[in-house]
Amino acid sequence: MFNNDILTMNGETCTKNISTVLSGDQSFDVVLVQPPTKKDCVAGPTLATTENLGLAYLSSSLSSSGISNFVLDAEGGQYTEDDVVNFCRQSEAKIFCISPAAINMCTSIAISKKLKNAIPASTVLFGGHHATLCYREIMSNEDHIDAVVLGEAEDIIVPIVTALLEGKPLYRHSSVATRDDLENKQVNVIKCLDSLPYPARNFDDGSNESRLLTTRGCICSCSFCTTPELFPSLRRRTVENIVGEISHLASNGKKHFWLNDDLFISGHPLCHKFANDFSLALIKSKLDISFRPMIRADSLNGRHDTLKILESAGMTHVFIGIESGNDFELSKLNKKLSSRENAQFLYFLKDEPLVTQIGFIMFTPWSSPDTLRENMRFLYDTGQAYRAFPFFRVLSVFPHTMAHRLVLEEGLIGSLSYCSEDPFSYRFHCSVTGELARAQHLAYPKIAVLDNAIYRKVSTLRLLGLLSEEYELRRESTQINMKFFKRIIKITKYNQFPMEDHALALDDLYYDLSRIASLCSISSEVYS
Repeated sequence: MFNNDILTMNGETCTKNISTVLSGDQSFDVVLVQPPTKKDCVAGPTLATTENLGLAYLSSSLSSSGISNFVLDAEGGQYTEDDVVNFCRQSEAKIFCISPAAINMCTSIAISKKLKNAIPASTVLFGGHHATLCYREIMSNEDHIDAVVLGEAEDIIVPIVTALLEGKPLYRHSSVATRDDLENKQVNVIKCLDSLPYPARNFDDGSNESRLLTTRGCICSCSFCTTPELFPSLRRRTVENIVGEISHLASNGKKHFWLNDDLFISGHPLCHKFANDFSLALIKSKLDISFRPMIRADSLNGRHDTLKILESAGMTHVFIGIESGNDFELSKLNKKLSSRENAQFLYFLKDEPLVTQIGFIMFTPWSSPDTLRENMRFLYDTGQAYRAFPFFRVLSVFPHTMAHRLVLEEGLIGSLSYCSEDPFSYRFHCSVTGELARAQHLAYPKIAVLDNAIYRKVSTLRLLGLLSEEYELRRESTQINMKFFKRIIKITKYNQFPMEDHALALDDLYYDLSRIASLCSISSEVYS
C-alpha cells in the first residue's frame, strides 16, 4: 500500500476566504483549479461537499514528486473569475490546471483568458471528462489554452510539469493534445488504481465528510453519461487499499463518505463478493463511519444479504439512478431497465433504515404531457415526490455522448457547442412541453434552498429513527409538490404555455415550501 504521509506536506485545498489563503512567503509551482459555476446555473441538490477528487489525486501525485501545488476550490469557496486570477497571480505559479464541467465551461475559458493576459508566460492545461470529449474544438478555437490532457492524468502530470519547470517544451504524449498535435490521440487510463497515492485532503475545512472513489469507469451505457464514452470498463481498487484510505481519513476526523463511483456495484456475483468483502473489512476495522454508494435498481438483484451487510458496515444513504418513470423515455436514456423494475426496487428499500436519493430527469426531448403525468405518478407511488427537484430536472445533453448523437439523428439539434451552458441547445418533439421545461429549469433556483432544507430534514429524521415525524414532513411536502405539478401540467392542455400562470403557480409553491422549510433548521453535523 502506498505511504501517504506526503499528503500533509504539499497538497493543500483552499476553502478559506480568498484573501487569507496565502500568508507570508507561500508560493506554488502549480495551481489546480475547480472553476466556479455561475449563480444562475442550476445544479441538483446534494448533501455532499464540492470536493474535486480528480484534482485531489493530481495534487497528491505532484506532491509525491516534490512539486508544490495548491487545489483552489472556487466552486466551494464561491469565488469569482477575478478572485481565481488574483489568487493565481499571488501564488507565483506559472502552471495552471483547470478541470471544467459543461456547466462551467464558459467560466473556465474566461479564467484561462484572464490568466494568459495577467501571466503571459504561464501554461494553461485543461482536463476532465468534458474537456477530453471536446479537445479538438477547444484546441482549434481557444489559443489561450496550451493543451488538453485526455482521460486520467496522474501518471503523466508529473513529466508534463517537470518539463515545464525545467524550461522545456510541453511533454509530448498520446494523451496530451496541443494545437500542433491533435491526431492519433487516445484517452489515458490508469490500469492499477492501487498504484496511486491517496488524494490530497484538507483536514482543516470544518467538515466531517469526504468524497471517495472505490472504482473508475462504468460497464453501463446510459445515453446521457460521459463515462461510457471514455471509460467503458470497470477498474476497482482492492478492499485493503480502500479501507486503508478510509482509516487514514477517519483518523483525521472524517466520519461520513460519499462514494462517487459511477456504479458502486452491479448485479454481477463478483460485485456482490466485493460488497461482502468490503463490508466485512469495514466491520473488522471497527471504524465509526458511514457511507453512501451510487447504484442502479438492478445492482442488488434481489440480494437482501448484500443490502444487510452493507448496512451493518455503515451504509446510511443510497443513491439510485432511476431517471424516469415511463418505459419510452427509459429506452431513450438507454437505462435497460423498466419503470416497473425501478419501482419494485424502491419498494424493496422502503422499510430499510436508509436515506434514499434518486436521480430523476422529468424533462427530455421526448417528453409530453402524458409522460409528465406518468413520471408524476411514479414519484408519488414510490414515495419520492416529497422533493421538489425531480419535478424541475431537465436532461443535459453533453457533446459526443449517445444522447447527443440521438438528438442529432432526430433533427432536434444543430451543433452543440463545447462552451454552451444552456441545457436547451436541443428542441423538444412537443413544443409546449419544451416551453414548460425551460420555465421549470429557470424557476428552480428560486426554491432550491427550501427544497434542500426539506431534503436534509427528511434525511436527518430518517437517520435518527424519528419515522413518524419523517412521515408527516414527507406527506406535507408531497402534497405541495403534487398540487403544483398537477397545476402546471393542466395549464399546457391547450397546446400553449402561459408564462404568467406558471409564475403564479411558482409563487404559491414558494409560499407553501417556505412554510414547512422554516421548521427544518438542523445541525450542520448531521452525521456525527
